[in-house]
Parts: sequence; C-alpha cells; structure tokens
Amino acid sequence: MYEQIVKEAYSFPLHFLSLGIGVSVIFISFFFIDQFKKQTTKSKRHAWMLGASIIYSVGIWGIQQLSIEAFQLSNTYIHHTLHMVLALLGAIIGNYLAFWIVYTGKRNMLTFLGGGMFMSVGFLVMFSTCLIEVESVQFMFENPFQLLALTFALLASFMFLWISFQAIFYQRNYQLLIKFIYACMITFSIFSLQYIVLLVTDESKQLWLEDPIILASIFSVFALFTFVLMAIAMLMNRHIREHRSLKGAIFTSLLDPMVITNEEGYILEMNKVGYEWFTREVIGKSMTTLFPDYSTLQAVVGQRIERMLTFRDKTKKWIELTVTKLEAEGVNEYLVYMRDVTEQKEFGMDLQEVNNRYQQLFNSSPLPIVVHRAGNIVSVNQETLRIVGVDKKEEAVGRTVFDFFQKEERTYIRQLITDMINSKHLSDVVREIKILNDKGEQLTLETKSSVIFIKGKTYIQTILKDITDYKKAKEAVLHTTYEDPLTGLPNASFFHTVAKNRMMRANKEGLSLGIMVVDLDRFRYFNDTYGRAFGDHIVKEIAKRIQQVLSPSDLLSSFGTDGFLLMIKNGDKEVIRTLGKTILSVIQQPFTFNEVEVFLSASVGVSVYSQNSVTLDTLIRQAEMAMYHTKKNGRNNMTFYDPSIQQADTRRMVMEDNLHRAVANDEFELYYQPKIHVKTGKIAAVEALIRWNHPVLGQISPAEFIPIAEETGLIVPMSEWVLHTACMQNKRWQEEGMSPMRVAVNISSVEFGEDDFVTKVVNILEETKLSPHYLELEITESVAIKNVGSVIEKLDALKQVGVYISIDDFGSGYSSLSYIKKLPIDALKVDRSFIQDLKANQTEETIVKAIITIAKSLQLDVVAEGVEEQEQVQILRKERCDEIQGYYFSKPLPVSEFEQKYESIERHAMSS
Repeated sequence: MYEQIVKEAYSFPLHFLSLGIGVSVIFISFFFIDQFKKQTTKSKRHAWMLGASIIYSVGIWGIQQLSIEAFQLSNTYIHHTLHMVLALLGAIIGNYLAFWIVYTGKRNMLTFLGGGMFMSVGFLVMFSTCLIEVESVQFMFENPFQLLALTFALLASFMFLWISFQAIFYQRNYQLLIKFIYACMITFSIFSLQYIVLLVTDESKQLWLEDPIILASIFSVFALFTFVLMAIAMLMNRHIREHRSLKGAIFTSLLDPMVITNEEGYILEMNKVGYEWFTREVIGKSMTTLFPDYSTLQAVVGQRIERMLTFRDKTKKWIELTVTKLEAEGVNEYLVYMRDVTEQKEFGMDLQEVNNRYQQLFNSSPLPIVVHRAGNIVSVNQETLRIVGVDKKEEAVGRTVFDFFQKEERTYIRQLITDMINSKHLSDVVREIKILNDKGEQLTLETKSSVIFIKGKTYIQTILKDITDYKKAKEAVLHTTYEDPLTGLPNASFFHTVAKNRMMRANKEGLSLGIMVVDLDRFRYFNDTYGRAFGDHIVKEIAKRIQQVLSPSDLLSSFGTDGFLLMIKNGDKEVIRTLGKTILSVIQQPFTFNEVEVFLSASVGVSVYSQNSVTLDTLIRQAEMAMYHTKKNGRNNMTFYDPSIQQADTRRMVMEDNLHRAVANDEFELYYQPKIHVKTGKIAAVEALIRWNHPVLGQISPAEFIPIAEETGLIVPMSEWVLHTACMQNKRWQEEGMSPMRVAVNISSVEFGEDDFVTKVVNILEETKLSPHYLELEITESVAIKNVGSVIEKLDALKQVGVYISIDDFGSGYSSLSYIKKLPIDALKVDRSFIQDLKANQTEETIVKAIITIAKSLQLDVVAEGVEEQEQVQILRKERCDEIQGYYFSKPLPVSEFEQKYESIERHAMSS
C-alpha cells in the first residue's frame, strides 16, 4: 500500500533534477564566495557577496519549486509574483547577512551559528511563502516536525558557511571533487529540510496515509549520515589546521618577510612582517605585482637574487629573494623568503666607491705613492717612477724598498716596517729619509706611512714628497737666519737665544756678565764717500780684529749695519775695561782697500748684569745709551752705563726729540736709486730712500732714526710725507718728458697696520694725479705674515686700485712660501745678502736660482738688489731675473743728480 501511494503521489525524475540543481548551485556559490574573499575593495567584495547570495537563494528556490512538483501539488499551486519576490528576497537577505557576519567575524563556532541562524530563517521564510501559494495547504506545526525542520535548516546553513569560509583544500588535484562532495552533502541536507517542511502540511498527510514519520525517519537517517561525514571532515580540517598552526607559529615568528604563493604565483599568505611591508591588499595578487622581472617563480627556485623593491611611499630597499618549491598535501606551492639587504648593499656599494676613489686618487695623485708588503713593492703610481728613476711600473713593482737605501740604513728601515706591522700602528708615521734611485741621484724624501688592510692582509702605504731642493734651500736660508751674511757672525736672533741662557746660568751660579755695544764713528760718511763695497770690507775686517782679541767664552754678533754686540762672560769692570780698550785699539789701526788707507774709531757702551732682575733687552738698551753718551762726548772711547745717563742728552734722545720737527723744518730729503729692466736696459723704477740732514748730527742713517720713528709712532707722518713727495716727484718727471717709470716706497709695519692706510694711498694718488700703476709699495716679509687675513684684504684693495706690490728683502727673514703664495703681490725682491757673493759662491747662486724659480712658478717678477759687479749682472740675466738694483748701475742719488745722470745710467745698463 505504501509503495503504491509513493508511485502515485511522487515524481522521482523531478526529485533527481532538484538534487542536480542543488549540487550545481552550491558548487557555483563556492566559486562566488572564493572570488569575493580575494577582492581588495569593499565595493567589489560586496558585489561578489551579493552575487553569491542571489545564486544560492535562486538555486534553493528552484529546488523548492521542483519539490512541490514532485509532490504533485501543482494542481493546487497558484503563482503570485509578490509571494515569489518575497520568498527570494527573504532568502537573499538572510544569506547576505550570514556571509557578512562570518566574513567580518572571528570565524569561531559562535560566528558560524549566528550566520547559520540568519540563513536558516531566510530558507524557512522562503519555504513557507512558497507553500502559501498552494491552495488548501494547512501547516500542522507539531513540535517534533517543527524542531526537526529548524534543526535541519540550521545544520545545513552551518555546513555551507563552514565549508565556504573555513574548510581547507590542500589537495589541489582533488579540490573540485571535494567541493562536489561537500555540495552533495549540503544539497541532501537541504533536500531533507524541504521534505520535512512538506511533511508538516495537511496535504502531505493525505498523500502519506500509512505513516509519514517513517519517511521522515529515513530522511533523518540520511541527513544524520551526512552530518557524520561533515563531522569527520571538520575533524580532518581541525587536524590540518593544527598542523598549519604549528607551521604558522614558525612562519609568523620570522623577523623577515615570507610569502606563500600557489603554483600560478598568486599570493596565498604571508607572515606578520610581510603584512607590515605590503599590507593585506596583496593577498590574492600575483607576485609579478611586486617583482615584475619574474613571470614565473620556477625559474628562480634555489637561487639568491638581489632586487630593488619600491614601496607605496616611494621608499626603496634592496631585497634578497630566496624561492623554495614545496609540496603541501599534493599541492605545489612556493615559499618566497625576503631579506632586507639595503645596508649591506649600500655598504658594499660604498666600499666599492671608496675603492674606486682610492684607485683614482692613487693613480692621479700628484704625490708619489708606494704600497708594499713587508718591504716588497706591490703597487706604485706614475709619480713614483720619477722618484725611483724608472720609466715603467713593471721596473718597480716586485722589487723591495730596500733596493733604494744604503746598506747601513736598511736595518733601520726594516725594523721600522716590522714595528709598524706588529703594533698595527694605523696613524701616520712621518720620516725624513734619503734614497739613491736607479739614476744614481741621491734624494731627500719626506715619507708619510700608514698601515692599511686589503682582503685581510697587512700592507703599508707610503706617500713620498721630494724635498731635496727644499732641504738645500732651507739649509742655506737657515744658515742666513742665524748668521750675519756680511761678517759671518751670529745675528741678533742667535745672540738673544744664547745670551738669555747664559744669563739664567749666571743667575743660578751668582756670576756677573757684561754687555758691550761697539758702534763705528762716522761710518756713514766713509760708506757714502768710498762706496758700499768699501764699507762692507771695513765691517768684515773689524769683525775679524775683534774676534782675535776675545776669549772663546765671549759671544760676538753683528748689531745693525755698522755695529757689534758682545756678551762678556767675566762681568768684572776692570776686565771689561781692558777688553774695551783693546777693541778700540785694534779698530784704530789703519784699513786699506783698493789702495785707499783710512782710519776709523768707535764708540763703546757697556752694561753689567749682576742679578738685578733686568732683562737682556734692558741690558742692551743700557749699553746703547752708554754708547750714545760716548759719541756725544767725543767718540773713540768707552762708557759704562750709569743711571744718570738715562737723563743725558744722548744721540738717541736727540734724534727722538728732533724727529717731531724734522718734517716741518724740511730736514728730510729723498734719494732715488734706479731699478734696471734686465732685458731692455731701461729704468723700470726708482726706489725712494729717505735721508735726514740733521743740523747738528749731520746726515743720519735711516737704520738709526727709522727704528726710533717706529717706536714713537712718528713713522706714520714721516711715511706719509715720503709717499706724497715720491708720487709728486714722479708725476713731475713724467710732465717734464722723462720716460714713465714706477717709484717704489718702503712701507713700515707700523704704517701698514694703520686702518686707513689704503685710503691714504688712494688720496695721495688723487692729490698728485699719479696713475696708480706708477706707484710701487715695498713691504717686508715680517709685515706680510702678521695678521695675514688683514694683510691680504689691504693688498687686494691696493691691487684693485692698480698699485704695484713687492716683497722687500726676500730671504732675509721668514721666507714663508706658504704665506707668499697667498698674497696678491707682483714681485719678490731678493735680499742683498744673496747677491753680494754671487760671483764666487756656488751656494749663493743655487739659492738665487731657487728663489727666481719659485717666483716664476708663482708668476711674480724678481728684483735683485745690492748688485755691484758685472759678473753678478750676467748671472742674474742668465737666471731670467727681471730687474736689477745696485751700485753697479747707480748709488742712491738726490733729485738733481739723478736727473743729470738718468740717460747715462741707461746707456751703462744697455752696454752691460
């Protein structure tokens, strides 16, 4: 009877058709849900979510319609569009809310049950609304069927949501099959739910006359079987998830980004650091969006590749990629490990850049550089070849540095290298060494060596500087620094150093010392009368005579142009008096020069040091005052300093007093000494030299009154008078038709130090209407090196005006080339001390040649003063000296005499 009723009241083909539709719809819904999970924007995500809701709802509605047909209720089925829309809308809303809750929630059991509740209600609303359209259908909500229907609806919804959002499909080859099985399970659950709902209708009771509970039990057993399979799948999923959690713990704990992709290269997952680098937006995207260079990861498996990666904020990093291919439950995946190597890369690039720069500097350095290991030469630059005397690097590399040292020096050099290497002494070690190169030249080198490390090995880098010529020039200059060039006696600087030490020792030992100043009487007269050469001969001869009467413990030095300074070790006045008389006696003996016999005398002043706390300068000044007292009282005598002399009318005091009125009384006069242009023989310039014609003391040497003027500050108005008079005279000569030439004026340190010095020069040029380039200012080295910044500023201002600038007495003082090359000057004036013995002394010729070479390298003119012989002129012309000044052409002349001899001087110069 039961089988007959089933055959008459139920259509099995429609039943199977509804099952097929259900499986297909659920399978398609899985695809839609997979797609919306991959979307990166909210709008696309919601669109796919809505599509999945619609597909799933329409599919379930179709199953419902076929079920009604299967129960042959269509004869009482009335189609109402509103009911259909309400049925679908209820299901769509329920599904959409379920998807949204699960996707945004924590995806735990409570979240899935909450989403399943909304989906179940939507299904029940759709089923109920569809059955309302069946006429004469009355619901019989008996508790067992009602509870069973709700349970099936909730379990079917839970199963669908869990599979869609939580199930893990590792077996790629079987993913479609597994999803199909899941779809069948869910379809059977939904099918059972529909038939249970139909069983609660009055109409269904008429159809199933026997016992419909039996059929419901059959469906329940089938559904139960389905849920058992689902439970097994969940257990398996849980096992897989726990396995993934273990891997994930390792995966997330890494400090570098790690990305997992599928075989197609789409990003499946990344660790926490990866999210910090790229954000979640890259999930589901291809790795080519991050690294466009690689179309497939298979090509780079097992390799370490460095690539520049640009982030969204435009920052860039160097990344080291390591790609590993894995098989997880039969699915091929790629593990992409990324490591930030920016610092290492930049360090490597910096290191390479430093190495390139080092090589460039090494090869292009103007200084010779040698790199050697334990003395064995491994590298040299081009400049080194000249030093070692070879033409090719191959002739130097491979040899030892000891090849270039004398045998007796090799042990010292070898020990020095050993000490540097063993101590790992990284700072520069500076030494001055002498080598003998392959050309047989002995050179003096300044070396600066330091330990360097190349690929873990220790080398020594040595920078060389050839100072051979410098050492020769320096030795010559040092010789003149502590020695008077005329007499060969110690100069004032050397005297002060030794004398101060002796005073300290005398003070400790309780001894006394004597200071004696010897000044020749009327020496200027003899010098002007018989010439400079005669005067120099007299001074040198007197120096020899005084030295002969001194004891070895006494110290004699030059003092000015015609004076001598002595320190006598025995400070007993009687001993000093005896010595002073002896000195006066030897000076009074006749002097013969060029068959001319003359007689001189001297004035002597003495001061005694006997622990009275006076300084050396005070003792010398006291001896000078005593000497001036001697001159005032008849000369050719000796005076011991006494305090009463302090107030006496000494020569110095007379000069100081009269200097204030010398300009107003028209006591000053300018003499002019020509400077001859070597190539043309023309007068290129004249040097203005001041003379003081004192009404009482006669003509006073500038060496005497200039220091006093500088001390008292009178040098400023005096120099201003000289500058104005010289410019006015030069302008007058030009107006009278003489060939234009420069007029040179010596500038003292006091005058140059005045703040308004440049302004004064400009004003004088404007007053006299002399073109600036016809004015030459001569400053000494001592002036030039004081406050270099201010000096350069003033000289720059004068150069801009057009004034010609020269350094006077070059070589007699500091001779600091480091300062000279910075000064805006036009010429160097070689000191006369290098010129006077030029014809006989090879050293002097070498020094002059060196100075001229230096000047030419600095693009400066060279002027030689003190030229007195034709042989000196010839040497200077050979060495390309520009201008010559000296007694050979003309001594300093007053204006009238210079005007008379102007043409004859030039004729003499042209014929020389």
